[in-house]
Amino acid sequence: MTSIRISLLALLPLLPLAAGEPAKLTFDDADARLRRAYALARETNDRGIMDRALELRDGVKRALDRRDAAAAELLIREVEKLVGLDAGGKTMHGLPVAQLTPDRRKQLDTLTERLAAAMVKEDDKAVAAVIGEMSKVYGDDAGLADLRRAGDTDTPVAFKPGDVADVFVKAIEADQRALKVLSAGVPATETMPRVYASVVQGCLIIRPLFERLKKE
Repeated sequence: MTSIRISLLALLPLLPLAAGEPAKLTFDDADARLRRAYALARETNDRGIMDRALELRDGVKRALDRRDAAAAELLIREVEKLVGLDAGGKTMHGLPVAQLTPDRRKQLDTLTERLAAAMVKEDDKAVAAVIGEMSKVYGDDAGLADLRRAGDTDTPVAFKPGDVADVFVKAIEADQRALKVLSAGVPATETMPRVYASVVQGCLIIRPLFERLKKE
């Protein structure tokens, strides 16, 4: 997973809420939700959405500077809506998405630094150990999607197993340039790691079908 490390702690020098005021929204909670929303904004590759997310972030800063937690919450929900998250940021299109609480984010930031150092040293055991620690930090959210697509609705079409295999081959061969890049054994500069993971996953899922019907 590509990690977008944007420290809103540095970007948003927010003031704490007044003593005795209901702490519906803490600085750490706001920071975590805004980081996540901006990461999703960057996923869109849409400059207009990214600029709007930053504009709303500044609005959150001003709201918390005047200790208006209610206004800040509304602005955060607006930026979450901008990137497709449902109100509150816990689901997208009604489906749960991974949550990074402030405490979890701090732990992952430390582990990310350790992982980078282990990778530079090419220490396989250290890399595996850090990844294991990361999995524990994620807990039940490990493997849960960062975002969801609304998807398309279409008329179901019945396929025989052999037809499925044929469609898979046609999909792989449809773009020879992409096939060459994926088969090169060297990561492309603009290709996310999860793209390769999806291809590998697809090949593993369909392999038993090919072994049975298309051994050639």
